[in-house]
Amino acid sequence: DHYEYLIGKPFAPSENILLYLDGEKVDLKLLQWTIEDEGVAKFEEGVMVAVSEGSTMATASYEGIEIKILVTAQVYERVEIKSDAPATDVNLDLSATYDTAENKTVFSVNETATASVTFEVESGKDYGEVMTAMLNGSLLDESKFSYANGTFTFNTSAFGTNNYGEKTLVIEMLKGETVYKFETKVLLITKVLSSKIELEESLVVKKAGHMVYGYYVLDQDVDFEGQAMNTTPWVNDWAHKQGFVATFDGRGHKLLNYKASENGFIAQVSEGAVIKNITFDGVLRETHKEVVIAKGMGYATVENVTINFADSADLTAWVASDTYSAGLIALGTNTCKYVNLTINAPGKTIYKVFTRENDTKATYENVVINAGAVNFYYGEVSIAPTGVTLNTGATA
Repeated sequence: DHYEYLIGKPFAPSENILLYLDGEKVDLKLLQWTIEDEGVAKFEEGVMVAVSEGSTMATASYEGIEIKILVTAQVYERVEIKSDAPATDVNLDLSATYDTAENKTVFSVNETATASVTFEVESGKDYGEVMTAMLNGSLLDESKFSYANGTFTFNTSAFGTNNYGEKTLVIEMLKGETVYKFETKVLLITKVLSSKIELEESLVVKKAGHMVYGYYVLDQDVDFEGQAMNTTPWVNDWAHKQGFVATFDGRGHKLLNYKASENGFIAQVSEGAVIKNITFDGVLRETHKEVVIAKGMGYATVENVTINFADSADLTAWVASDTYSAGLIALGTNTCKYVNLTINAPGKTIYKVFTRENDTKATYENVVINAGAVNFYYGEVSIAPTGVTLNTGATA
């Protein structure tokens, strides 16, 4: 076969090949590619990229079978149009099903969901046809993208089920002998949550070994009406490698009349997890075992979070003979990062703030505790760590 393509345009030739061996279809990921002249084209992370104008042969090999392709690279003028705007929200609206046998959440795309990104462009100018689309350098199905008057509209299924968080989206259009490269930031949202039930369905770890991935956003205040999150029994992983490793972004909303519990908001928060931009308001606490965020939390970030305790909350509860006496944030933590965290309990004495563990590797930045007194910040440490301020003069 013969392919012509543009300098710098990624191309996955395997997508254009069907290969059968002894009647069985071959997984094209197993093909080994070589380029005769790497001055014309080369392979980078599984895709072919033209380097300079000219022609060369590309060879795919598999168990003694070879397929040869003539490749011709052409030079086109390239014009970059880059948006410096904040990342555009793209709600993937994935459907999720928990597979009990596999102990994992299985996502499926929403084939009808669409989103768009807009650029400031010359009014009325014809930029041609969509040629390629890439997310963080990986090729997408460009047929799911369309362009009109500075706006690209696309089916969110183009991003699949494994992409989430902030990414770089590049869309290239071809008009005559000019390639227009549009680049912008997008925030891929796994699911937008609106209720206590949706929070529980999406964020809660089901059992040991279950991993929760993704980027979840809260779009409104949720009233817990004095109830706790319906978390599962404790998932014992002190290595903090399993459980919730996703991002939960409250977008400045509140969880009202929230009840602390032995497992907290998310029982197991592990490496890479982020909980941010949320207020736990009117928090109730009755025993020394109840925590706000998690029973176990390691290598995670808590950022822009406010915790307002109800007047009736018991923050001094502890049992001298019980090592289970938890901190307000978690029972056990390891190397967590707290940024812009505010705890409001005016006039109250807090027995232990963060954790029962001696988490000396935790870091604190602009952490403010408005309370009458603090016995221990973590473990048996009674001196405020660097980055933590205790304000004993605050009033309700």
